[in-house]
Amino acid sequence: MRLTSNSLMGLGTTAPDKKLEINSTSGDCLRLTYNDSNGSATNYVDFLVSSGGNLSITPSGNDVDITTHNGSSTGLKLNGTLVTSTATELNYVDTTQGTAEASKALVLDANRDIENINILSAKILNATIENSVGNTVAYPVNITRNTSGTPGNGLGAGIEFYIENSTNTNVAYGSLEIVADDITDNSEDGKFIVNLMEYYNNYG
Repeated sequence: MRLTSNSLMGLGTTAPDKKLEINSTSGDCLRLTYNDSNGSATNYVDFLVSSGGNLSITPSGNDVDITTHNGSSTGLKLNGTLVTSTATELNYVDTTQGTAEASKALVLDANRDIENINILSAKILNATIENSVGNTVAYPVNITRNTSGTPGNGLGAGIEFYIENSTNTNVAYGSLEIVADDITDNSEDGKFIVNLMEYYNNYG
């Protein structure tokens, strides 16, 4: 151990570069212990520096807890940037794979399927069906209409088309609709409707 004239303390080195420098030929530089007075610690945290200058932290209890991390204003930073997620939000293994959950990371399942998204906004949406077998019709987009009440005739689903006008306002220029005329089991019937804004034409 050496204390230099300019108040630098060195352990394992005679020429410390910082206020305290701990040097080890194996890199096993520091151990913090809990209630150990005779060198037989069972509860400790080891700090090891590799030959490449990398730090390893090894706690005997296996956990490293940053108690001030709240995911919004204080806690863990990576390269100076605060990680703005809580542990609950980061724990993707606690999520249901393939299902979107509020305030959770989204993890795809083995089929890369996603469910439970209420609103999806995209600039370009491409729907492609791969590995289709035979000359059959495929449906890459399915629109399902459910009701929380009792279904009845007139229940339907549709697609609206919005275009920006001269005042930069998005206006519904038209729509495509499927409307149920009869919802009776095994005798369902409906109509396809095209709504055009300019002529108010409906084709059923």
